[in-house]
Amino acid sequence: MKRTAITFEKERLLVVRRHANALRWCRNCRRWTAPMTLDEVALFCGVTSRAVFQWVEAGVVHSDETPSGLLRICSESIP
Repeated sequence: MKRTAITFEKERLLVVRRHANALRWCRNCRRWTAPMTLDEVALFCGVTSRAVFQWVEAGVVHSDETPSGLLRICSESIP
């Protein structure tokens, strides 16, 4: 009996565009970083938004809130 193996390769490109003034200071990294939203991080990492929120609560990623209450996650701390 002869077997045939089929392999699929898949590539994705995620482009997140930011304005030059969109950098925010990360207190943990101690440098200017490009913050990402919860949904952007989920898409980038291939996980659910709930998983990313659990990372935030556990301190796995650095985050803070904007004055309007939106969650921003430090792009340098994403696993």
